[in-house]
Amino acid sequence: MLWKYVVILVAFAYLGVMFGVAYYAEKRAAAGRSIINNPWVYSLSIAVYCTTWTYYGSVGRATTSGLEFLAVYIGPTLMAFLWWPVLKKIVRICKTHRITTIAGFISSRYGKSLTLSILVTVFSVVGIMPYISLQLKAVSTSINGLLQHPEMITPAPSIVLWSDTAFYVALIMAAFTIIFGARNLDTFERHEGIVAAVAFESLVKLLASLAVGIFVVYGLHNGILDIFDKARAVPHLDTLFTMDGNDYLRWSTITFLSAMAIMFLPRQFQMMVVENVNENHIKQAAWIFPLYLFAINLFVLPIAFSGILRFPFGGVNPDTFVLSLPLSAHYHVLAMFVFLGGLSAATAMIAVTSIAISTMVSNDLILPLMMRFGVLRINRQKDFSGHILKIRQITIIIILLLGYINFRWISGSLTLVTMGLISFAAAAQFAPLILCGIFWKGGTRLGAITGLSGGFAVWTYTMLLPLFSQSGWLPISFIEEGPFGISILRPYQLFGLEGFGWLEHGVFWSLLVNIGGYLIVSLVAEHRSSTGHIQAELFVDVFRPERRTSSWQDNFAISDLQKLLCRFLGDEPVERIFSLYSRAFAGSIEEKGDLVDYAEKILAGSIGSASARLAVASVVQQATVIKDPITAEESIRESEARLQAIMDNTSTAITLKDTQGHFILINRKFSEMVDMSNEEIVGKTDYDIFPEKLADKYRENDRKAQQEGFPIQVEETIHHPDGRHTYLAIKFPLYDTSRTPYGICSIATDITERKRSEFDLQKSHDRLKQALEDTITAIARAVEARDLYVAGHQRRVAQLAVAIAREMGLSDDQIEGVRMGAMIHDIGKIHLPAEILNKPARLLDTEFALVKSHSEVGYEILKDVTLPWPVAQIVHQHHEHIDGSGYPHGLQENDILIESKIVCVADVVEAMAGHRPYRPAKGIQKALKEIEKHKGIYYDPKVVEACLRLFNEKIFTFEEKLHS
Repeated sequence: MLWKYVVILVAFAYLGVMFGVAYYAEKRAAAGRSIINNPWVYSLSIAVYCTTWTYYGSVGRATTSGLEFLAVYIGPTLMAFLWWPVLKKIVRICKTHRITTIAGFISSRYGKSLTLSILVTVFSVVGIMPYISLQLKAVSTSINGLLQHPEMITPAPSIVLWSDTAFYVALIMAAFTIIFGARNLDTFERHEGIVAAVAFESLVKLLASLAVGIFVVYGLHNGILDIFDKARAVPHLDTLFTMDGNDYLRWSTITFLSAMAIMFLPRQFQMMVVENVNENHIKQAAWIFPLYLFAINLFVLPIAFSGILRFPFGGVNPDTFVLSLPLSAHYHVLAMFVFLGGLSAATAMIAVTSIAISTMVSNDLILPLMMRFGVLRINRQKDFSGHILKIRQITIIIILLLGYINFRWISGSLTLVTMGLISFAAAAQFAPLILCGIFWKGGTRLGAITGLSGGFAVWTYTMLLPLFSQSGWLPISFIEEGPFGISILRPYQLFGLEGFGWLEHGVFWSLLVNIGGYLIVSLVAEHRSSTGHIQAELFVDVFRPERRTSSWQDNFAISDLQKLLCRFLGDEPVERIFSLYSRAFAGSIEEKGDLVDYAEKILAGSIGSASARLAVASVVQQATVIKDPITAEESIRESEARLQAIMDNTSTAITLKDTQGHFILINRKFSEMVDMSNEEIVGKTDYDIFPEKLADKYRENDRKAQQEGFPIQVEETIHHPDGRHTYLAIKFPLYDTSRTPYGICSIATDITERKRSEFDLQKSHDRLKQALEDTITAIARAVEARDLYVAGHQRRVAQLAVAIAREMGLSDDQIEGVRMGAMIHDIGKIHLPAEILNKPARLLDTEFALVKSHSEVGYEILKDVTLPWPVAQIVHQHHEHIDGSGYPHGLQENDILIESKIVCVADVVEAMAGHRPYRPAKGIQKALKEIEKHKGIYYDPKVVEACLRLFNEKIFTFEEKLHS
């Protein structure tokens, strides 16, 4: 009894941890520090693909079909090579058009068709039920197995509702999904908490599978070779690893289905596309995810063989070997960890699937129908967000209850893998519409409806209805004899096609009808609406600059459109949206048709493409544009040709790159600049054309423009056959109507000649400056030559003054002015008699008055000399005090230049520290005390503080020795 409580307590504690992870992620996101914007988290979230089918079912499959279980993982691994061109394109389309469900994607591609939206949603719900049942079955079986320990025979599940663990698992998962997946409306439908929890659970199930694998190999046996040697003695085991023609066909079928399922199962579309926050994460995921698949399947065969050896009489379900093996060896802690891994695999799948399906049901089924039939009156109700959330929350509960019912009364007797393959085959029906739709403009709405309806009808007949027959809901004769005894209609031998397994047979017929119907009808019936044609263009050419062609009239009131958005999104978000749109288009909303397209995209993120179109249509009428698609294409081509002609006739180099750095459009000037043709450049990156160092610089400038969000001006160099050229480039990001960046534009002008002129001018300026400095130095030496006691005084004053100016943070130009002024601050002494300058005794008043005049004399000498700095004023004022007690004019604080204040302090410090004819040197410390004592009286406080810091903290010393 205690063990049962421990199991229940641990399960609830783990679910609590999962809630905590989700809550923490959402809290971080609200603070602007997302933890899911990381390639490792993205890759781990994609591992929601590995459900209990992988965790438990792969081992069960290996015991009956050998290596066939690997086909489920080979498909996604091969598909990963196509993620960059295919998945990236799907992600870009969804971001550009605010698409948040697979139903919305298909509906939007084919003219925003309500019919397709409903069909995809219904088919998704029906197709995914076996998969949800699979998870509930696996969790129920594992919990029951733990609760029945030490009895190793797998117990039959309870059919009493209140004692059925699967029922409670369904309710708990409904609560978790509602809390973190259906609490509010988001125009991007991203769920930080769910993604973080799924990534965490992927890590747990991987560690658990590795732990039980290591235990089986090295705890129960003496290594892998020991297990394989013992397995050879098991009768008929070797037959699992022999293959005939049908086996190869089955392998190929499962590989193909899994390759499609990794992208087109609703939960995978949710994780890989909708929850993607950075397209570059796809690159890393393309190798991280296959590594994950390899690691989680590393010990499948050893566990399968060990289970066969340990439970030889079939009393234990092979699907539970992963859990039964540690339990049988009484490793309860490990068994509990393994159970949590399985719980992780199931809960992650159920949560993500429930979000994806509930969003589809609300956005692409219920809301459109309610609006179409007037149940939801848009013009009368003020706020729909509450209705939408309630619909989603109720849908989540219904989906999980339907999954429970399916598990309990329809597919409960099937193996985990069989149930999963049925759902895979359902998801594969979406592949032709999506893959053809993003690369072929000819696919039409009618073709999509025909292909999808036919494919799902055949899938239902050949795969789903036989489940009802096997469960007793239909007579078994339906499978064996066909309906009404018509043998040609037997679901497993349809139209007499025999010799195939049920899976290969059903996939062949369903996809044949699907693809055939789609292609034939699309080729026969062209696009019947302008919207269908526009959407085909936008999807196929998503990486080209967006041509903003609106399909709406502009005879409406903007206030009506704003009110419509407020009803679904709330007032504050709508205010931000309109403000953002205005900034994106030159500060004013002028093109009303474009505004409607923008509003429709925003709305589609919350209520789906079909619902958004119906909602917008309630206040805006559609325009009758592009009646003739061929004429429209010709018009577009003519516009592009005119644009190219204008660009080619400019003297500047113009380029347009996508966000990944590939050249999309260039003009003739740029071709000449790099000496390459248009065909050699378009589609390439900087690294294909320029040396790596230059390419690094160009890409760094592009990234800077993207980050800044507005035009930047940079200088870039290119090596020409005639030498190195410099260009002044203006770079700026380009946005579509939803403010999603789609490229970088660069306009570059050759400034090589200007740079050469600037260089020559700078050289001349440097020569003149050097000549001026030499002249000033010569004058300073001439002054000092008349006074031996102050030899080097002016140079030392200049050194200290420059250090003070630098410490105060003055500009380089001001510092240079201080240096020049200090170098000749005593130039006026040149008129004083030598006997006064060198008099050893104290000066008479008349003599001192004559000395004080040197500032005036210096000013008179320099005032007519044109210099780039106020040198004459510095010389004139360097004996002025801020309290007005200085000379020659008794100027006060605000009338004295800062340069003069600095030279004044430097002059006092140097003079007091050195020897003079009429007194011995007083030393640096007394000089510093003097300026500190009169700080704020004679001397500027900031200048004094800077000087004190130089001596007390930065250990300033004069370069020339002081006279002592």
